[in-house]
Amino acid sequence: MSRILKRDKVTDCRTWQAPTMTGTVAAVAPEDAAQQAMEAARLEGFRQGLEESRAQAAERLQRFDALLSRLASPFEGYEEQLEGEILALVKALTRQLVRREMHADPSQVVGVIREAVKTLPVVATELNVRLHPEDAELIRDTLSMHQGRRPWKIQEDPAIERGGCLVTTANTRVDAELETRLGRLISEMLGSERSDDD
Repeated sequence: MSRILKRDKVTDCRTWQAPTMTGTVAAVAPEDAAQQAMEAARLEGFRQGLEESRAQAAERLQRFDALLSRLASPFEGYEEQLEGEILALVKALTRQLVRREMHADPSQVVGVIREAVKTLPVVATELNVRLHPEDAELIRDTLSMHQGRRPWKIQEDPAIERGGCLVTTANTRVDAELETRLGRLISEMLGSERSDDD
């Protein structure tokens, strides 16, 4: 049976306090340890995924900015590229037309030689005309018909394209090769177009 003691009758009484604990922490139950490890792994995976997604987002943003920059000026650089392609096409077509014309009428090389000789100084002597072998044969045949003193010496050069020539003297050199003449013609044409644009 229990009885209630009155305070004035009890002389030796103290307040109870919990004892202090020392030593190792009590072991965690295996289920709790596995759950804590899973939670730590989940948080680490989340952190890594977040870092990777931030890096991917930064890369995509950079590509998007580059794309927007290109969209801001969509035709920048294309004008020069298109001009170059058109010029290459014009050159190729011109070469083909000139070659076809030279094939149809090879005697035009005589006019080319005359024009080249006209650009030489009046006192030029010892003219050497280098021609493609087929053109050289044609010129020899043409000159043999006229039976006069030949004002120039003809040399065969397979490196020179048909329809062109190279005229040299002791001090002068006139390049009347087909490619050189086409280049001058195209430069003059483009120069006049550009001056018209200004």
